[in-house]
Amino acid sequence: MMRQFNMRSVLLNVLFGAIAIITGHQLTHIVLSAFSDHRIELIETAIAVALFLILALGFAMLRHNVSKLKTSDDKLNALNAERSATMQELAESRDSLAKAQRIAHLGSWDWDIQGGGLSWSNEIYRIFGLSPQAFGATYEAFLDAVYPDDRDSVIEAVNRAVYEKEPYSIEHRVLRPNGEIRHVHEQGEVVYDAAGEPLSMSGTVLDIT
Repeated sequence: MMRQFNMRSVLLNVLFGAIAIITGHQLTHIVLSAFSDHRIELIETAIAVALFLILALGFAMLRHNVSKLKTSDDKLNALNAERSATMQELAESRDSLAKAQRIAHLGSWDWDIQGGGLSWSNEIYRIFGLSPQAFGATYEAFLDAVYPDDRDSVIEAVNRAVYEKEPYSIEHRVLRPNGEIRHVHEQGEVVYDAAGEPLSMSGTVLDIT
C-alpha cells in the first residue's frame, strides 16, 4: 500500500507540473498579448524555470519522505524478525520446561485469588489424571480432586498461607477419576498488594507416589 501511494504521488506531481506548464503558457499569451514576442518568450522561460525548480524541490522532498518511509519499513521488519525470534525462543523454553516437568513428575500452578481462576501445567493434569476439558479450572474444582479425607487439611493449609502468610507446604492424596490414588507434595507462595490483600498464589505439585 505504501509503495503504491508513493507511486501515485510521483505520477500526480508529474501530471500537475505538466498542467501548470501548459496553463502558464496559455495565460502568458492571454495576459501579455500586448508585449513583443521576444519578451513573451523570456517570460515563458522564466515561468518554466520557476515551475521546474518548484517541481524539483517537490521531488526532492518526496524522495526524502520515501527514504524515511523505507527506513521505517526496514526498522519495522527488523522488529518483526526480532519478535519472531523471541517468540520462537519462548516456545522452545516452554517445550523444555514441559519436558523437564514430565520427567521429574513436577507440575506448576497459578491461582488468581481475586478472580478465582486456576491454571495448571500439563504435568499436573497427568498427575491428577484429568484433561483440561474435564477440569473446571477453579479452586473448588481442585478441592474436588483431593482425596476426601485430606480436603480439610488442604483447605486449612491454604487459608494459613493466604490469610496468615505462613509457608504453604503440604502432602496429601489425589483421587483420580478412575479411582487410583496418588500421593503428592505441594508448596507455594502468595503475592499481596500494597495494602496487604492477597492477589494470587503460585506453587508446584510433586508426585511422590
